[in-house]
Amino acid sequence: MKASGFICSAIIVSALSFSSAIAGAANGGAVAGWEMRLNIAQGSAGINVYLGQRADATDGIDGYYDVPAFTSEGFDAHLSLEDGRYWRDIRQYRQGSAKTWLIVVQPSDSDAISIKWKTADIPANLTLILSDPDSGTVIDMKHSTSYEVPAEHSHQLMIDAVSN
Repeated sequence: MKASGFICSAIIVSALSFSSAIAGAANGGAVAGWEMRLNIAQGSAGINVYLGQRADATDGIDGYYDVPAFTSEGFDAHLSLEDGRYWRDIRQYRQGSAKTWLIVVQPSDSDAISIKWKTADIPANLTLILSDPDSGTVIDMKHSTSYEVPAEHSHQLMIDAVSN
């Protein structure tokens, strides 16, 4: 059951990304912005969440860009937006603007939860900081590719983005 939810989220996100690319081409080129994937896993269970910014997005819920997450028993990870659960949250892009995403992770057992990303997905003019208020850990995401969360309880992590 978990695998089908993961596959469904991948299909939905892929379809939305393809639609975004087509819309950009129809408007004469790509829309300004960026997007990155975070792979959040515990043991053999994994969930991908996507965050980013686009010039034509809003900071609220966009049916065009934001993908709701299914509820899950046991291991869970999602982006929190306006009290909703999302696998993809694209915010409005403006040069020099700051944005914050809230990631909620819920362990299902005693294995640590790993969060991985590709530094190549982070634009040169962007600073991304991952913060874990429970541990006080602060990570510049351009200088690391992963973070491990202990499985003691549910965690809320923040990612702050500032374009330079």
